[in-house]
Amino acid sequence: MIPSGVVVSKKQPYSTKLDVHDKERVSEPTEWTLYVNIRFNKLAGVDLPLSYADHGVDLTFVAHAEWTSAGLEIPSDWKIDSDMGSDSNYFIEKALIVLSEVHQENKLGTLLIGGPCGKNSADNYIEGCWSPLKLSIAGLILSDTVGSDSVAPDRQTDLTPEEVALKDLAVFKNAGETVTAAWSKLEVGGNPVRARYTLPTVTYSFHSIILS
Repeated sequence: MIPSGVVVSKKQPYSTKLDVHDKERVSEPTEWTLYVNIRFNKLAGVDLPLSYADHGVDLTFVAHAEWTSAGLEIPSDWKIDSDMGSDSNYFIEKALIVLSEVHQENKLGTLLIGGPCGKNSADNYIEGCWSPLKLSIAGLILSDTVGSDSVAPDRQTDLTPEEVALKDLAVFKNAGETVTAAWSKLEVGGNPVRARYTLPTVTYSFHSIILS
């Protein structure tokens, strides 16, 4: 499972502080909602890496969940702070293309991208949000089998790729429901957590699996 999170913070009075390099930075928000989406990184032996496009889908989902579903207009100006790790590095060409699509789809006016100070994880509220989530599932046992099976789908040599995929999806569904139920009960710093999971989309063609 690969979780990715989006923190939607509330507008607050402008204030700054000095970071570990004595550079002035805008203070982190104290009120927010944390949206987490869980994806799965392999299906029937095929790797499903998290992509910038996935992050774009998450940003648009969060916008509608936070504002549209409440009958509110999506704000025209956004500022995104990313932890800038691997597929969250929003300063490369692929990321900028996705962000331009998010900008157009949500009819934004201004979209600013930034990131927290490097080598300062202890004071990085984005990274700090993950700690309670990790602790809450530390004792969970997630089954990798379906029904009366004794081994995981990818270890059952008598299954076709299609059958492995369907059983994998059943395993993922159970894991997703279990983890999202645990996370949706949490508060981080007194702020709510909204968790969901996304199953891979599978189509079949000539007995081979096509993932989308």
